[in-house]
Amino acid sequence: MVAIDAEQLGESSGQEPVEILIKKLEDRSFKTYKHRLFAYGRLHWLNQFTNNLLVAFSTSTTIGSVGMLADRNMYGSGGDALMVALAILSLVASLVVASSSYGTRAKAMETTYKQLQRLSVEAENLRHGFLAEPQRSAEFKRLQREYYNLIESSENHTDGDHARMEKGKQPSLGWAYSLFVVPGALLVPFAVWFVGGL
Repeated sequence: MVAIDAEQLGESSGQEPVEILIKKLEDRSFKTYKHRLFAYGRLHWLNQFTNNLLVAFSTSTTIGSVGMLADRNMYGSGGDALMVALAILSLVASLVVASSSYGTRAKAMETTYKQLQRLSVEAENLRHGFLAEPQRSAEFKRLQREYYNLIESSENHTDGDHARMEKGKQPSLGWAYSLFVVPGALLVPFAVWFVGGL
């Protein structure tokens, strides 16, 4: 949730023409749309990345455990403790990911940024349209209320989303994929044992 200051759209100044207020709403809704778009990209990536990482961990630990049934020393004398520790780590990670609800939040953020995009277009059309008063002011107030409702009912973007939006690009997250080295390394002893038995 994020609090909205009435002055942000010039409401405190009753002297401003509705044309200026419409332009302010158009600009602000478009900027908020871009912030939410980058927030959606972050949440969507986190959802895919964490799910894939959990699948990789679960698969490698299961294969490793099966391998230990055939060769007790496949992972050395501490193999049992290693598998138990990894199983606990995988469980904790699953609980953390589930509580973060990245997928649900990403879907909600997607809905919000699309609604903000539509609202910005409606404000632009209103500014360039031919509605006369008082219909013009009434339509502006409707769009303004809709903007407030969207902001107050949705998750806010982070400072990181804002910084990425200003730079116009998503961050390089290649380092995060190095975490897949752990489940990959677990498969090496199994592969060596399996190939050696052929």
